[in-house]
Amino acid sequence: RTIYLIWKLVHAVINETLRLFPPVPLNVRETRTEGVLLPPADRTYPQPSHEPTYLPPQTIVTYLPILTQRNKALWGEDADVFDPERWLDCRLKRFTENPMMYTPFSGGPRIVRTPSLPNLPCKS
Repeated sequence: RTIYLIWKLVHAVINETLRLFPPVPLNVRETRTEGVLLPPADRTYPQPSHEPTYLPPQTIVTYLPILTQRNKALWGEDADVFDPERWLDCRLKRFTENPMMYTPFSGGPRIVRTPSLPNLPCKS
């Protein structure tokens, strides 16, 4: 039991370190020969639209996990604070429900897989 608790804490420290200092701080992708539709914007966009966004063929897209993972709209007012406990309490469920919220190694089909934490009960 003690080893499991230590493992959870170490895992939380690693996740929090990778959240604040991702090894892939920015990434670039290009749409293929056909255009694509992106889903409507989420609540973090300043003026959310309920319409999808069209990206024409061969459009270059740059995204920055280092900014996404410090976004206060996603992570809360303490987004810039090193807080491994966010991986151990009720906040964990919010982060794991949105797989693109935590992307230190990028995202999508070629993502580097890391062990996931089990669903943990919330602290009272």
